[in-house]
Amino acid sequence: MPHLTPKGADVMMCFGIDVGKLRAARAPLCRECLDWNERCAHLVGNLGRAFLTRIEELGWAKRDRRTRILTFSHEGERAFNAFILNFSAEVGALSSA
Repeated sequence: MPHLTPKGADVMMCFGIDVGKLRAARAPLCRECLDWNERCAHLVGNLGRAFLTRIEELGWAKRDRRTRILTFSHEGERAFNAFILNFSAEVGALSSA
């Protein structure tokens, strides 16, 4: 089951997500879920919701409320890719155990 490492919590805090508040909630912090349409796993739980909300707050992407489609702006896609590249070297930010 996926879990957030201390380094991963630091990354999320730098991204503007209050991990302590998420941990205190009733819902699980993070879980893996299989998307039956895409046949690949994605992050769910409080962290997944907070991550998506933060992406929307930054204006990087918009959700179509009638579907599950998330559309990134060109600038948002560049910013998201830069975020991922900046922290991809941080091995173990999110690990499965």
